[in-house]
Amino acid sequence: MKLTKCPNNHYYNADKLPFCPHCIHVENGISVSDIRGERQADIDTVSVHTITPPADFQKKTIGWLVCVEGNTVGESFTVYDCDNYIGRSSHMNICLSKEPTVSRESHACISYNKETKDISIAPTSDGSPVLLNDALLTETHTLSNRNLIQLGDCVLLFVALCDEDFSW
Repeated sequence: MKLTKCPNNHYYNADKLPFCPHCIHVENGISVSDIRGERQADIDTVSVHTITPPADFQKKTIGWLVCVEGNTVGESFTVYDCDNYIGRSSHMNICLSKEPTVSRESHACISYNKETKDISIAPTSDGSPVLLNDALLTETHTLSNRNLIQLGDCVLLFVALCDEDFSW
């Protein structure tokens, strides 16, 4: 966990969020007591879509995953310049909700290193197998354009935007 302190002295996990969630809530009129539930009777449902990141924050696309085998065949998923956790849960960066053989939480993670411009994939600690080009992935490995990633019965084709010819 990358514990970070924002300019307003709030702490948050920068591995999961690129901005302070407390400051965003305050900017959107939601107080800390609202978040704790002290005023739940006075609050209508707050949509996640009303919470917007700071103007200077923008995730950049570094590639895509395209399902070539499985229940989501033909669908694509954007990979951004951050840690992209893959799983069935709706709060995963890449949500494969129609794939019952994929772990709910963090089956794998695709990351982008801004300094080296490398895109890598790693299995997560839940122990679910990840295959990269039909080989069992046991540690972090650099992804290349058109690599095949298998999670359960789902096979994803990685299509790189960032490579030796282009990067952010």
